Order: sequence, then structure tokens, then C-alpha cells
Amino acid sequence: MVKVKKIIVFPAAAIFLLFIFFPAFSKIQEIKQETRELNERIENIKKENSLLEEEAKKLTSDDFYIEKVAREKMGITKKGETIYKVLPED
Repeated sequence: MVKVKKIIVFPAAAIFLLFIFFPAFSKIQEIKQETRELNERIENIKKENSLLEEEAKKLTSDDFYIEKVAREKMGITKKGETIYKVLPED
């Protein structure tokens, strides 16, 4: 009789504990995954921020870079210059 109770009680207790701890374990795994994704996003933003800071520094101190940006992005030319656009062959 005691043996039968042990056979029933231990698996029942294991199943009960599984139902109690599995949702918490699942939530912990979900939070860990979210943390990894956020850390990756932070690293990407830090890299982008570093590149932007570098460009901002160039735009305030490097005359050649300022001229390059003005020519390429804004289409500014020097007096007497003519801009030619080369079209790709189809």
C-alpha cells in the first residue's frame, strides 16, 4: 500500500511542480532572448552614433570634406563650372 502511494505521489508531485515552474522558466527564456536582441540593437546604435559623430566632426573642421558633401549631396558648383551627368547605357 505504501509502495502504491509512492508510485502515485511522486509523479503527481513532479507534474505539479512542472506546471508551477514551466511558465516561469519559459518567461525567463523569453526575457533572456529579448535582452540579447536589445543588446544587439544597442551595439548597432552605438556604431551608427560613432559614425555620425565622426561625420559631424568632419563637417565642422575639414574644408575638403565640406566641399565634397556640398558638391555631391547639394549639387553646389564653383563659379564657371559645368556639371555633366553621365547616363547609364540601356
